Amino acid sequence: MSLPDILIRYEKRIGVGLVVGLALTLFLPIKVTSYLLIVSVAYWLASGKYKCSIVYFKESWMVKVFVAYFFLWFFSVLYSENIRDGFVALERRVPLLVVSLVFPTFLNSAHLKEQVLKSFVVGAVLAAIFSLVSTYFHFNFSWKQLMVDREYVSYFSWVLVETINISSSYYALLIAFATLISIGLIATRNWILNSWLTWGILFFLVLFLAVLGARTSLLAVIVIASGYLLFLVIRKKLTPLQVGGVALAVIPIIFVIANVPFLQARITMLTNQGIEADPRFALFGCGIETFRTNPVFGAGLGDVESVALKCYESRGFKEAIENNFNFHNEFIQTAATSGLIGLVVLVTMLAVVFRRALKSGEFISIAFMVLFFLAIQTEVALARNKGIIFFTLFATLFFSKIEHEGSNPAH
Repeated sequence: MSLPDILIRYEKRIGVGLVVGLALTLFLPIKVTSYLLIVSVAYWLASGKYKCSIVYFKESWMVKVFVAYFFLWFFSVLYSENIRDGFVALERRVPLLVVSLVFPTFLNSAHLKEQVLKSFVVGAVLAAIFSLVSTYFHFNFSWKQLMVDREYVSYFSWVLVETINISSSYYALLIAFATLISIGLIATRNWILNSWLTWGILFFLVLFLAVLGARTSLLAVIVIASGYLLFLVIRKKLTPLQVGGVALAVIPIIFVIANVPFLQARITMLTNQGIEADPRFALFGCGIETFRTNPVFGAGLGDVESVALKCYESRGFKEAIENNFNFHNEFIQTAATSGLIGLVVLVTMLAVVFRRALKSGEFISIAFMVLFFLAIQTEVALARNKGIIFFTLFATLFFSKIEHEGSNPAH
């Protein structure tokens, strides 16, 4: 049997494996993700699926705006003074092009979305367990000290993310989305093995998110879940008894959240001192200043980093200089890098995908977009490998067929 025959015979299995695999590599080192993308492109070319991508690009507005956003970055490199740094930064954004063009051709299984979502939740649980176990054995965690010193756990809120070498913000974003998927699965009685296990996974992920000390992601989960619960009550899809059961289940979670010192300190800082106390506030200021200097085209992808550092130096922001911070807001970062043109393209891209989410009518897909929108208020997700793949992969998974079929493929 020739290679083309093998690829055709096992087409569905290969497609499922690549999509599920990419979702799971979000919890693994970037090199693993890069290798899987290379394998995916090789299969895409060898199987002739690139022909499908050409057709899909012509028909899909979502892919068009993804590609437009990538070439916006490319254009911003060309008018940068430091073109070399610009192309280095552009290289990190290549997954946007690869995932949006290649992976729609792998969505050839009716149950693929369910498989990916459940696998992602299991992957999140395994990553969290690995972090906890690693923290316990490799960082000499002491339960006795924890019992007498509540602040002791704050240190391990920082250590947890080091165990899998992922930025705390992105780790929290992944755990938050896995939590929302669990809520969606419970609401539709689509269990991971059984109801008890699925409920247990939900509680575990919420508590782990609290221990991570992730304000934005935890707040996003609370807001989205509360809104969904209210929606179900208004639509009379929950009985008073079920509502009471949910309320009782939430009480111990709230108790634990309220007693995580690191998270408690971060929330108290904002409530007592306001947003000015958050280091991101100073970053926002430098981003806006950069945009005002170059309002139409921005500083350029190759120069925006050096421009940011100059602003940090002028304001004496040592932490930002030492850690080479970006502006920690997707809209401000895009405006500073690519000006008004970039901002228009970004807003258009998000609007197109958000419209697909509303059209789908599914809680998980809508929750995905709301979570991502909230996350990019304090992070620049579309400048990092993990953030780009997270957004592009799940947008492709949820919405790629809606344009063709006019309805949710899961229905």
